[in-house]
Amino acid sequence: MIPDFVCVGPGRSGTTWLYEVLLAHPQIQLAEGIKETDFFNNNFEKGYEWYKKFFPYMSDSLQTGEISNTYINHPDVPDHIAKYNSSCKIIICIRNPVDRIKSFYGFRVRTGLLRDPLAKVIKESPEFLERGLIYDKAKVYLSKFGKKNVFFVDFEKVKNDPTVLCRDLYSALGVQNDFFPKVGKKQVNKAIEPRFWIFGRMARKLAYFLRRHEIFGLLTFLKRSDFLKGLFFKDLDKKKLTITEEDELYLRDYYKKEWTNLQKLLGS
Repeated sequence: MIPDFVCVGPGRSGTTWLYEVLLAHPQIQLAEGIKETDFFNNNFEKGYEWYKKFFPYMSDSLQTGEISNTYINHPDVPDHIAKYNSSCKIIICIRNPVDRIKSFYGFRVRTGLLRDPLAKVIKESPEFLERGLIYDKAKVYLSKFGKKNVFFVDFEKVKNDPTVLCRDLYSALGVQNDFFPKVGKKQVNKAIEPRFWIFGRMARKLAYFLRRHEIFGLLTFLKRSDFLKGLFFKDLDKKKLTITEEDELYLRDYYKKEWTNLQKLLGS
């Protein structure tokens, strides 16, 4: 039963790049019309038939799966996935948590959820920093599906060695591994912010409305439109990411144990 594989996130770790290289492979089928079905967290009660409609081409020659940036944050997801495929391949993206939390900050700015500088957020929002902790969540998947069925995407390889990463990823999924898509070396999902703060809030509310009413085709079109991105958004002002050396050291110390454990996963 589908899915054959699921990427459980987390976001800001290369999931958009991963989506593009999986989408490009002729032996891989992703959810049609939408990047994230949110079936295993928010829509599980809708049932398997609702989920299946996103995958119209059932064939033994295709590996079928999906990507969600947020699955890893929901404790029920491993059991939900295992209900339909106990040997499902799980993909987890790993990035230095200091870099990831900075990127996550940029994402929150883009969606109009944050306006304060990063330096202020670090000091006043401990729950924000907790979003960078995924090691214990990753261990749950290792325990549930087994080491052989969990593949870790190293963000550093996304940047510096995408050819080898694609080969290893495709091999793990059991598809032709000498295929390399053009998008493999392209930067995707770079940090942007709304030209006006209200644009970010409007975009987030529109996305919520379209997802709630299952208008997935339009939602995907809007998200992938470079024209609309250029019209309503601009490159993120790097000054907003500026923090003092003291704050930088604080972040490194906060995530020191987490990063050490994540590196062990990458080396396992």
